[in-house]
Amino acid sequence: MKKLILVLILLASFQLQAQWKYTNSTDEMTGRTEHFAVTNSINKINFQFPYDGGTTFQLLVRNMGYGIGYGNDVLLIASKGQFLYESYVTFKFDYSKPFSRGYGGMTDGSTNVIAVSSSGKIIRKLKDARLLKIEAPFYQDGRKIIIFDVSNFKWNY
Repeated sequence: MKKLILVLILLASFQLQAQWKYTNSTDEMTGRTEHFAVTNSINKINFQFPYDGGTTFQLLVRNMGYGIGYGNDVLLIASKGQFLYESYVTFKFDYSKPFSRGYGGMTDGSTNVIAVSSSGKIIRKLKDARLLKIEAPFYQDGRKIIIFDVSNFKWNY
């Protein structure tokens, strides 16, 4: 009975954290409507000083409008810490085979945000998946696994 209660509590905590938040904004210069979906990781990662204390993550899907140079992106955001550049991240959806993608940094030089290359496959898989594990490399801490409950993802852009 105690195990059943523990399992129910764990499932409830996953459901509470699995909330996708959707927002839109309009670019004042171009008039394009930009669309965003974001969810939080269900785990924290403890890094070495000065980033110790538990880092949380966000998975952000965005559509920056239509036209050349615009479209869908997938970003991974760390609350603190630094991603290593010139590397790759590995994605594993539910029980499927893992696959890797390259990524780039932000134009403002932020080291806690990466934009994943060729994000179309990732967005397609998000629509049908429940659990996503992302393995990413971090400065002075090696590769770590970030877990997201991605159930109920809706995206039409």
